[in-house]
Formats: sequence, structure tokens, C-alpha cells
Amino acid sequence: MLAEINFQNMLAAHPLASEFSVPMQGTVSYVDRQRTLLSERAKQYLAQSVPRLTFEDFTAYGKNGKRADYDAHYYDRRGRLMVFALMAWLEPENETWLSAFCDIVWDICAEPFWCIPAHFYDEKRAPLDFGLYANHLDLFSCETAFALAEADALLAERLPEMIRRQIRLSVQRRVFDTWLNDKRRFFFEKYPNNWASVCAGSIGGAALYLLPDGQELHRILHRCMACIDVYFSSFGADGVCLEGAGYFSYGFGFFTCFADLLNKRSHGQIDLFVLQEKAKVVAMSQHWFYISGRTAVNFADTREDVKCRMGISQHLLDKTGAPIPSVAEDVLDDTCYRFCLAVRDLAWTHHESPASQTSEAVWLEQAQWFLSRHDSLALAAKGGCNGQSHGHNDCGSLIVFANGESCICDPGAGQYTAAYFSPKRYEFLTTGARGHNVPIINDTFQTFGPTFCARELEVETDTPVRAFSAELSACYPPQANVRRFVRRIVHNTGNDSITLEDTVMLNAAGFCCENFCGREEIVLKPGEAVFSRKGQQVRLCYDEELLKAEIIQDSYIDIDNRNCPVWFLRLHSRNEAASHTIRIEITGK
Repeated sequence: MLAEINFQNMLAAHPLASEFSVPMQGTVSYVDRQRTLLSERAKQYLAQSVPRLTFEDFTAYGKNGKRADYDAHYYDRRGRLMVFALMAWLEPENETWLSAFCDIVWDICAEPFWCIPAHFYDEKRAPLDFGLYANHLDLFSCETAFALAEADALLAERLPEMIRRQIRLSVQRRVFDTWLNDKRRFFFEKYPNNWASVCAGSIGGAALYLLPDGQELHRILHRCMACIDVYFSSFGADGVCLEGAGYFSYGFGFFTCFADLLNKRSHGQIDLFVLQEKAKVVAMSQHWFYISGRTAVNFADTREDVKCRMGISQHLLDKTGAPIPSVAEDVLDDTCYRFCLAVRDLAWTHHESPASQTSEAVWLEQAQWFLSRHDSLALAAKGGCNGQSHGHNDCGSLIVFANGESCICDPGAGQYTAAYFSPKRYEFLTTGARGHNVPIINDTFQTFGPTFCARELEVETDTPVRAFSAELSACYPPQANVRRFVRRIVHNTGNDSITLEDTVMLNAAGFCCENFCGREEIVLKPGEAVFSRKGQQVRLCYDEELLKAEIIQDSYIDIDNRNCPVWFLRLHSRNEAASHTIRIEITGK
């Protein structure tokens, strides 16, 4: 357990100095592109006023559950912090960037709260007393402390002394003092998801940059280590982050940053990648999110267009041998502007993204994900449980990619509101079963809860006919009247086709309806439906004598507050029966 580490005589006496070197231009095109993007954004920021964090926007969440306006202004300010700090580092001769950085630091340190309105609750998720708002800890208050500390180290003596003292006083008062107070406890200290890593990694990283060796630093780090132990308890033996690719980059990215800083401050004596036995296997798992070669496997609250963080991924390659995915985010794709990930995208990237593999398959046993790619088609299918952090009601669902594009898709993450994380969560299209590629049985959807799980899983990945099957009757509530439901999905690499076969046994005669989602209009032809995405297509063939096709158009607001149209193919059984066997063929176009 990392919480058992003894820091006595292990850490350098003085706070860390930044060891990041300014990357040379003309060496790696990815890095050059980031410099250009940052320069353009910095000029845009200079031409625009810093957005105000108003009382009206702040209180909107408590009134109607809406957080988009306040969050957008809050993130804009963090974007300015990130962009001006990086530009001042990349172009030290341009004093404009340093001056702009000092101004935004002054503004951020004057904010009444670093926590966002959606996160003001105590360790039991009860509303927090207003008197504790100013030094409450959430993802973003901790990230702000880390960003300020790392930017301070990056720019160091170039900064005015008053700015450096303001950073230290603000971080101490808002974050360190709270973390050192044993009477203040936080839900993320016992909750195994990304929060435990991001908060602990941010607090620990800031402390390594700002505090000298001593009992205060040791106490902070011990509490951080207990959190990181909780974070790693969220992973099974396969290392998969069930919250999705974006939360892998987030949670494991912050862990990686903190682990590197601790390794440096301890002169190599404390290596969390050695001490935490799951760290390497978690690093190795990132590759599988991108089996399609382009679009991410986006089960749970994840965007399909999420990409890896290049700096973190190249560091993980050097540290563990973990493959680098073939697609990487630009630093400004992250609209929360996480400083520690962005600076490492520049400082740790030494070569371009590799080409993706053309044929591979894997069964990730604890996640219950079956992934297969061959030639133009890639497939992701899952068993799982409808009771996971950031999870959806989607046991048995699948995603079909054609040349890297998700033609039969998963909607991914919806807009984060109060209702989205309330008992009404599974009424949303993105989270409920109606938005996923799973059957509707007797007009009944899968439902939420830790007991609604796939069973009797069988897989084959080492033959030309790769197969996955699961018994899914336990995923439906009693009113579905399901006695047994086996879904079998086969990827035949000989002709690069996918076969789906559902065998549904009911307790009495009833109906079954297949459900498939696409992001572009689905075109019906005799006995087939064509799903398209960004110029790529797949054909889904079915028996018209058994099934009647219906197209439904719908839409939802996604995690980036965009309106997203979607289309559903519903294939209704024509006959009421106690047994249904439905066979569907999917091929490239």
C-alpha cells in the first residue's frame, strides 16, 4: 500500500524546480503545431476581456441544475492561465505573455472560490455549509493549486516576487491548510474513481513544488497516498478504466505527473510505477481504447472523439513500454485546460504518433470488453454491469467502426447537470438503455443497479472467427418477462464481417425489438440499413419476414454542451412469440 511509505529522509530538502526544457522548433511536427495553436489562442485572449464569475451564474446550479455558463467562464480563466504560462515559457523574449500571466494569476487568486458550484457537498454528498466554500476541495480547486505551483516553477525568478508570494499564500490557505485539517474529510478519499487520483495528484504535486521537506509535506503526501490507493482499487487485473478513455487520460495522467515529480524529489528512491503493482498494466490498457485506429471506444461517459495525451503517452512508453495510440489531442482540445497535461504534451513529446495496427483482438476480462479489428472493420462489445461509475445501462452493447469511424455508435457522455447525476440519470438518452445498441423486450429497457449484470461470458480471440457471447436476462427488470437471453457476436476475419445473433426466451409470448444507433441519417433498403459516418459506411442486413424496420430521429446535449442529432434503427419482431432468434449481418460498404 502506498499509504505505508515513510518519507523520512527520502525527499530533497528544497521544493522542486522545473526540469522542463523548451522544445526545439522543427523537430516534432506535433509540438510545432501546439506552439502555433497556443500562440493564436494567446492573441485571441489578449483581444478579449476576462470573463466575470457572476453571482447569477454561480447560483444557477442551485436554482435549476444548470452549470454550463459558470463553468465556461471558469474554464476560460484556466485556459488563460495555461496559455499565457506556456507562451511565456516558449517565448521568454516576449514580455507580453509574462504580464498577461501575472494578471490572470491575480484574478484567479482573487476568486471567492476555486471549487465549482456543482461540487459543494460534504463527504456524505450532503450540501456543504457556505462557511466552508472558500477552502473546499474538488477536482478544480486542487487542479488550480497544481497549475499555479507548476507554472510558478516553470517561470521561476522571471515572475515578480509578489506574484510568487500570492501563489504560495493562496494555495496554502485554500488547499494545503484544508488537507492538513483532519476534521475536513472528502468523499473522494473513499471513492474509487478519477477524483481520488486527480485531487491527490494535484495536492501532492503542488506540495512537492512549494513546500520544503518536513512534517507538513509528509502529512500532505501520506493523505495523498491513501487516496491513490483508493484510485487503484477501481482497476481490475486487466487495468481498464471503466469510466472511459477520457477519464483514463485524466485520472491516470494526473497520477503519472505526480509519480514523476515524487520520483524526482526523492532522487529516484520512490517510484510509484514500481511500488503500485497495477500501474504498468493500467498504462498498457490505454492502447485498447483506440483499437479502431481513430475513434475511441466510448462506453460510459466518454466522447467518441477523445484522443490520447501525447506527452503522457510517450512517457508511459518510456516508463513501461505501453504502446502509444495512433491519435493524439491538441492541447486546446481539452476545454478544461489541464496545465500539467499540456506542459508535458510539449516537454515530453519527442516523436510523432505511430501507425495503428490492422488486425488485433483482445478480451479484457475484468472490464468484460471484447475488442476486435481486421482490415476495415473494428468491433467493440461489452458484458459488464449497469452499476459502474460514469456507466450507462448498456450490458451487451456494441460499437461497429468502419475505417476508424463509429458507424453503429454509442452516444457517449451527455451534458453534466444536477439531474444527470441524480436519481433521474438513466432517463437521459445517453445514459439509459434506449440510447444504446441493446434490445427492447416487451417494451422494457435494461435498468440500473449493481445486480443487473451480464453472465455466462464466452470468448474466442485466437482464431479467424473471433466470438463473444453473454447471457443478459439479468440486465432486464421483471416486467420484461425474460427467461433467458443470449447475445452472440462474431467477427469473421475471413470476409471481415460481423454477425449478431440474439436468442430470447420469454416466460410467455411477447415481442422483441432490436435497437441500433447512428450519428448520421440511416438509409433503409430492402432487407438492409446503411449506417454512415464521415464518409464511411456499414450495411446491416436483417430478415424482413421476421422484422419490421422503423427509423427514429432524436437528439441530446453532449458533455461539451453541443446539440447532437442521432438516428435509431428499431427492428420490431412481427410476431408475438415466447422465443425469438434474430440474426443480423454487418459488413463494410
